Amino acid sequence: MLKVILDLPPTELSPNKRVHWARKAKEVKKYRQHACDAAQEAAFAQDCKEPFRTPVVQITYWNRRNVKPDGDNILASLKSAWDGLTDSGVWNDDRFCFFFPVRRCCDKKNPRVEITITEKLPDNCNEILDDLMRE
Repeated sequence: MLKVILDLPPTELSPNKRVHWARKAKEVKKYRQHACDAAQEAAFAQDCKEPFRTPVVQITYWNRRNVKPDGDNILASLKSAWDGLTDSGVWNDDRFCFFFPVRRCCDKKNPRVEITITEKLPDNCNEILDDLMRE
C-alpha cells in the first residue's frame, strides 16, 4: 500500500473552468511535478520499491469549505496528478488503474488530496462503497 498526499489541484485544472490554454498548461506542468515529487517521497518513506501492476486507487478530497464538488470533476482535475504518479514510477500506466468513487470531506485547516494505492481490491470493498454512497 502507498499513501500520497497532495495539495488541492489549482482551480485552473477544473474541467468546468475556462482559462487561457497557456495558463492552464503552466498549472498542469506544476501540479504534475508536485504529484511526481510527492509520490517519490512517499514511496521512499513507505519503502515501496516496485510499481503497482494493477493499481486500485482510493481518493479522499479534503476541501477547505463544506462544499462537495462532483467526484467526476475531482477525478478530471487530478489528470495531471495521475501523469505525475506515472512519471514517478508508482505505476507504469494510469490506464490500468481502478478508481473508487471519490470520498469528499471537509478540513478547514488542512485541505488536501489523499491518494491510497493498493495492488488489489480491499476485502471490505462493499463496505467502502456503501459508505461512499451514503455521503
